[in-house]
Amino acid sequence: MNREIICKGKRKDNEEWIEGAALQSESETYIVTSFLVGEKDEPLTVAAYEIDSETLCQWTGKKDKNGKEIWENDIVRWRYRRCWEEPYHLSKVVWDNFHSAWKLTMPGSLAKMRDDMEYEVVLNGFDSHKLFEESM
Repeated sequence: MNREIICKGKRKDNEEWIEGAALQSESETYIVTSFLVGEKDEPLTVAAYEIDSETLCQWTGKKDKNGKEIWENDIVRWRYRRCWEEPYHLSKVVWDNFHSAWKLTMPGSLAKMRDDMEYEVVLNGFDSHKLFEESM
C-alpha cells in the first residue's frame, strides 16, 4: 500500500504553517518543501524551513465532510454515519503506536478513525489546545 506522507509545522522565523516532508537532526526540525535536481554531477538543491519541533504533525490521509484535511492533533467533531441520531463527539486526533492507527481521544480510551464516521475539523490542536483541554 502506497500512501502520501505529508507533514506540517510552524516556521520559527514567521510562525506560519508550512507543509512538506519532515527532516530532523539532533537539535533542529525542518519541513522540506521542494527538491531541485539538476543535470548529472550537479548538486541537489533543497528548500527547507526550520520549524518549532513541538508543532510537527502528520496528515491522516482523511478529509472532513467539508473537504478539509484532518491533521494529527486537530480537534474534530465526529459521529458514526450509520447512527444519525447519535450525538457528535469532540476529540483530538492522535497516532496510536501500539495499533499503528489514527485514533480519536475519548474519556478513558481511544476510538479508531474509520471510514464509516463523519468528521468536521473544529480547531487546530496547536493554536487552540488550551481551549480544548479546558473543555475536556
